[in-house]
Amino acid sequence: MPKSPHPPLEPEAYHQMRAAAATLAEHLGEQESGARYRLWQIMRTMGEEGALALLQEAQAIEAAGGQLIGNGSRRRTFGGLYFHLARERLTGDPAYDWIFARPPATKKKPASNAPAQPAPMASVPSVPFVWTERQALIDAAIQQNGGSTTMKVTLVGVEGRKLSWSAK
Repeated sequence: MPKSPHPPLEPEAYHQMRAAAATLAEHLGEQESGARYRLWQIMRTMGEEGALALLQEAQAIEAAGGQLIGNGSRRRTFGGLYFHLARERLTGDPAYDWIFARPPATKKKPASNAPAQPAPMASVPSVPFVWTERQALIDAAIQQNGGSTTMKVTLVGVEGRKLSWSAK
């Protein structure tokens, strides 16, 4: 991620701008932290007056019927309209990449000692399961020798009837 092109703010100015950006986020209905941070970045770059002027422009467009997204399939959300206008205004600004750059995609690598492909699980035949016999099955499972693994058991049925079960 690019670093901010702006000099650091004094603590009081920083807190005032964060509060103004939070109010802007509330007006736009933005609740996700990433969007709220991006609004703070826009306000940091354009200033409070510039960011609020952009809000007024977005309100005017919304009052006139809104704006469609690029492919025309639906209307932009109010927050999406604001971000779209900000992108247009800030194109060419040194802070553009700081605000709108996406983090590089990362691929998760398997651990070096882990096998690349998990071993296929053996098929477990379905057998009738009677709820009142559950304790005997638990006791039999406890007596088995071997290692611990994870097991998911899904029970489907109605109480008092025989159930079919499978372990995955």
